[in-house]
Amino acid sequence: MLKKKGRGKKTKLLLITISAFVLIFTLQYVSAYKWSCLSYGQSVPNDKEPRFTCKKDYCRLCLTDNNYPTLPSKCNDLSVCSTFDNGDIDAEPPQLTITSPIDNNIYNSRKVLFDIQSNELVTISYVDNIMGRNRWKKLQSLTRSYNRYITFYDGLNDITLKAVDKNGNFLEVIKKFYVDSKEPRIKDTFPNKGFVGGEFIIEYDEENVKEIKLYYGTQNNIKQTTLNNCPSGKNEQCSINIDLQEFNGNEIDYWFSLEDFAKNVDTSKKIRIAVDNSVPIIKNFEYTKDGRSVRFLLEIEENFLDEIIYKYTDMRGKGKGKEKKICSRIENGVCNDVIKLDDGEQEITIIIKDIAGNKVLKTLLLNVDSKIPIIKMVSPSRGFANGLFDIEFIEDNYKEIKIMYGVENEMRSSNVNDCDLDDKIKSCTIIVNLNDFNNKEIKFWFEIEDNSGNKVKSKEIIIKVDNQAPLLINENFWELAQKGKVMFNFEVTDNNFDKITYLDNSDRRPREKILCSGLKNNKCSVNKIFKLGNHNLDIMIEDKAGNAISKNIEFDIV
Repeated sequence: MLKKKGRGKKTKLLLITISAFVLIFTLQYVSAYKWSCLSYGQSVPNDKEPRFTCKKDYCRLCLTDNNYPTLPSKCNDLSVCSTFDNGDIDAEPPQLTITSPIDNNIYNSRKVLFDIQSNELVTISYVDNIMGRNRWKKLQSLTRSYNRYITFYDGLNDITLKAVDKNGNFLEVIKKFYVDSKEPRIKDTFPNKGFVGGEFIIEYDEENVKEIKLYYGTQNNIKQTTLNNCPSGKNEQCSINIDLQEFNGNEIDYWFSLEDFAKNVDTSKKIRIAVDNSVPIIKNFEYTKDGRSVRFLLEIEENFLDEIIYKYTDMRGKGKGKEKKICSRIENGVCNDVIKLDDGEQEITIIIKDIAGNKVLKTLLLNVDSKIPIIKMVSPSRGFANGLFDIEFIEDNYKEIKIMYGVENEMRSSNVNDCDLDDKIKSCTIIVNLNDFNNKEIKFWFEIEDNSGNKVKSKEIIIKVDNQAPLLINENFWELAQKGKVMFNFEVTDNNFDKITYLDNSDRRPREKILCSGLKNNKCSVNKIFKLGNHNLDIMIEDKAGNAISKNIEFDIV
């Protein structure tokens, strides 16, 4: 019995020695990662030393360069998949022969034939790069050929085809083609009565506009011109302005033709109309501002005045392209009216048109700002400062943001430029050098100025500076014990110590956990139990000012 007990102690000592050797081996630096592709029953790295055994028809596993399983995210950027058990490595993507669809081809049906051949078994998918919202649609799994019709929208179609073989190697091919299944339709043309000064307008439905032409003139003098940059779509409009001086005072005929990419053509009806190409004259133009209100005073000379409109665009693009009517009542050629605009820098265009469509434009820039900035929050508001400061505020048209900081006789200022302006409540961040003020009290505040010269200042905050990170005295701060226990012994120097936490990257859902929330004589000792397997810990040592240092350790519990 004594001999057996002695043998047990020797065996236990041998197991501890082997475990320590495995631990040292697994903590070695990992320089590379790779995908491993296994079939049912195969083990990594071999059957004699199985660290992982595949229990499905097919397994894909992320390995370190010494064949230890690790997190799949380590292999995200890799496509090659190695095989074991003396298998050949398949690192080549599949090869495709795509007979249809053809690049830049025009299809007169929404159903487009996909004819695809592969040199190996692949899974074929595609994504619509315009309207697909990055959602892939599977066409067929593990096939060498695909020959079916797929329905697409009229217009330009931009898709990416993907073929993935059994080992994860893939090939992507971009295809662009047009679908034009509907004939063009001209809905209306303008002007259709009265006078024309040179502007002609066409309204139409066509998803694939190839060319729009205008024909105009007298019986023996018909001219033609092509309209540029006409949009495709439903309920679209396109216009052109022609110099009709040679026809001034006479009647002309005009009509449009619209051709799509499938060579279908629609022609508008012929309209006869009189030509008047003299533009209105602005004799006087004045304006005054009062907050968001702008009053215009215009004096105009024009016998056949049609309307006065305005359109505006602010710095955010709001209002672009929208036209609004002003001066619905004009007396003796005088327009006197008020409009209201949003805060911000505005580009206003006043357009005066006569019945023939002749027009004169007047453009001006206005800076409208009826609200003063509002500071919602600044930080840090108490405790300590390490050089990082934040501000939240409401102001759509700010000109400048500054931070003032320092002591009474040594105040400094810096412009704040790192801002997030997408939401109603904007936020800015700045980092300043506080080395000269370490362990001292400073005061700071923010100042905001808008485009109209309105200024606001946050309240002054007095705060102590701590910009030195905690110092870890002992680098060997952890030790692996038995039964999954890890002993931590930290020795840290920091006058404003806050906490020590860790994040186990090997967990399915890693979350921050506390190791130490305080120090006793600059020391903290704690034991933690970990489950079987590999563990990769990010350890963070923080002070109350937000300064921190981090350490990473890795170990195996067997």
